[in-house]
Amino acid sequence: MKHAMREAVRTIDSSAPSQPERGHALPYGPVMATAGSAVLAGPCGLHVLTLPLLALAIVQAIWIAASGAAKFQTPWRHPVAWLAAIDHPNAHSGVHTVPLGLAIIAGALAGFAASGHWLVLPQPMIWGALALTWIATLVCVARCTAAWIIRPDTWQDVEGAWFLVPAAALGATVATVDAVPSTPVEWHVALDMLALVAGILGWFGYWIIAVTAARRIHRRGFGSTPRAPWWIAMGCAGLAAAALGRLLDATPSPPAAQLALKVGSLVVAITAVVLMIPVAILGARFLLRDCQFRERAAWPPTFSTAVFALGCLAAGSAWDSNTFRVLGLAGGFATLGLWAVTLCWNLSRELRRHAPDMS
Repeated sequence: MKHAMREAVRTIDSSAPSQPERGHALPYGPVMATAGSAVLAGPCGLHVLTLPLLALAIVQAIWIAASGAAKFQTPWRHPVAWLAAIDHPNAHSGVHTVPLGLAIIAGALAGFAASGHWLVLPQPMIWGALALTWIATLVCVARCTAAWIIRPDTWQDVEGAWFLVPAAALGATVATVDAVPSTPVEWHVALDMLALVAGILGWFGYWIIAVTAARRIHRRGFGSTPRAPWWIAMGCAGLAAAALGRLLDATPSPPAAQLALKVGSLVVAITAVVLMIPVAILGARFLLRDCQFRERAAWPPTFSTAVFALGCLAAGSAWDSNTFRVLGLAGGFATLGLWAVTLCWNLSRELRRHAPDMS
């Protein structure tokens, strides 16, 4: 039983660390990046890209899940063992790209249906995406939270991918608010409350991890942690701003609560903007000096920039700020550019790797 539990964790997370400091796979990173690009194509005036990108994100989600299920059998044969298995928190962080990817797809489907571009969109399709989002969010967050509680000493090993945990709750918030108009009226109050609770918990979760990460970096630097996931610190702040902005627009609440949501959204939006500068500089330095484009291009810069842009757009709407709107649009175009560059680089690398040697 113990062997099955450990094997389940290693396979489903695709990240069995021999050392807690090592980076881990982000299985739905491409899904998050593609779906985020689909959401931002509209605000950037490129509506023609929305449907193709959304369709591609759905295909990616199905393909990655199917290939993972075919390759790794233990979690499906021993689901209880996998759920009960608790490892180092670093081994549970990357899998949170799954609920995040599903959340962005659910929100994009709901937004696309509300825009009227699809005359016929089966509402159960949106409900199913939202249900999968919440199931994945609850399971993944519960396992990682249990790991933190059982092994409190691991907080000193915080890395950028940890920000995916509150981001999963924040993504579920955005997806739920976006999907509410497509659900029966009887569900609205419960869904609004669910979104509000998840948004608040995600907001506080972000700051807990941010403070812990700041202490770690101040005392020990980045150490051997992978650099690309640290972009998620900026992206998660933007996602928190987007989530609170959605709650501000969607949930009727007293003036004091409205003000709290507006201030909370502004604080994390400013944090995202402040983090954008060192993240961009250090990211460019790492790519040019250390990475030198020898390996596969990572997806965190793309999906983190996407949610950063969404957060700035939400703050611009909440505070009627042209500055945040401009930053949001700039982030949107940067997201689309990063997505195209990352995809082309990875595809060309795969083609070169599999090309026959003509020498």
